[in-house]
Amino acid sequence: MPDAFLGLIVAIGVSLLIGAFARKIVGDQDWPLLGWPGRRAPLRWQIVTAVVAAVLCGGYLLSRGPVAEAAIDPQPMLTLRMAAQMTAVAVLAGATPALAYFDVRLHRLPDRIVLPMTGLVLLLAGVGALTGAGFALPAPELLRPFLAAILLAGLFAVIYLIPRSGLGLGDVKLMLPIGIITGFSSWLTVIGAVYAGVLFAGLAAAALLVTKRRRGTDPIAYGPFLLLGAWTAVIGSLWLSVGS
Repeated sequence: MPDAFLGLIVAIGVSLLIGAFARKIVGDQDWPLLGWPGRRAPLRWQIVTAVVAAVLCGGYLLSRGPVAEAAIDPQPMLTLRMAAQMTAVAVLAGATPALAYFDVRLHRLPDRIVLPMTGLVLLLAGVGALTGAGFALPAPELLRPFLAAILLAGLFAVIYLIPRSGLGLGDVKLMLPIGIITGFSSWLTVIGAVYAGVLFAGLAAAALLVTKRRRGTDPIAYGPFLLLGAWTAVIGSLWLSVGS
């Protein structure tokens, strides 16, 4: 499928682009915290992040494939909608490895990744919704990604305002693209992503406490677990829909 190749190219391209501008993204002040010699991201790190991005995108494609092929429609609008959604998924896949790594090492999700990624994902989702509706008023299922993004970002914004919640503002912003991508599938996927992300974070925190590698007052990077929960829900829901 053409959109499959497009997705892989975009995912790998986004990952390599982040690697090429890693120092500018992180900033000179935080750069030493990464422990990288020189002024560039190590080539091995760039290769690993590109491979992870390709695996995430490929996992989505493999799980989605039978569903998409069973619903082949020659209409150009549907093809454009699928390509726009696939590209949005690929953008998040390309940014995921770097976001997870930077959050673990720096305890922040750089705005220079999150904001452009979110804008691009929202734009692509908008193109998909408009073309899927034939440039008429989109059906409820086409509006679901935007509603999911608003609800998730709003929920996490409320939690962020609770003292000692542990969430950062970057986590709130991250829920916008996560809401879009999970909203492409179903409301169950949206709920599953949040549940899985919180569960993974809780298990990791418990493991760190048991092994005495962290104290109860130490902060935990939620970004990697929110992303892991989102990908688990998205790919898992597609596999379940194929098997049902």
